[in-house]
Amino acid sequence: ANVPCISTPSPVAATDKGDFVLHKNEKVDQPLTEASVEEILNDTVNLIGEYKVYIPITEEGMLMWIAPPSKSKKDIMPGFDAIFEGFRRFSDGSKSEPELKNLIHGIGDWIVQVDDVSTKNMTFEQVMDLITEKKKKNPCGMTLTFLDCNNEKPLSSDYLD
Repeated sequence: ANVPCISTPSPVAATDKGDFVLHKNEKVDQPLTEASVEEILNDTVNLIGEYKVYIPITEEGMLMWIAPPSKSKKDIMPGFDAIFEGFRRFSDGSKSEPELKNLIHGIGDWIVQVDDVSTKNMTFEQVMDLITEKKKKNPCGMTLTFLDCNNEKPLSSDYLD
């Protein structure tokens, strides 16, 4: 059965409230409503410096850059190898929902989980493979857990050996 999936809001359909356009997608297990999407997008719990952001997958991708950390930064979070490097815009120049709502705290924030899978001890390539695998399983989107890079060191020993 077909169920709704998040789609990119078109500039014409988007409102100042960040409304979504929904479309049908056969590969999604559970239907998403406008209210549940809003709840997911606003789920930015900031515990011990970490926060979760639901990243919708649009026809143009996730609209964000992910990169390995610089050598100097790698020493701060040994065992983690993927950071947020910024947003990409839609081909028409418009912004994605996470960018419009400032849901990612800053460039350099560490990606510590993809959905519920820890990225600890994964190489950058393994993290990107995991993201690709998750996109195939749920073409609507995924939740990334970030650790705020404004902390000079992790606020929890959970991230260290």
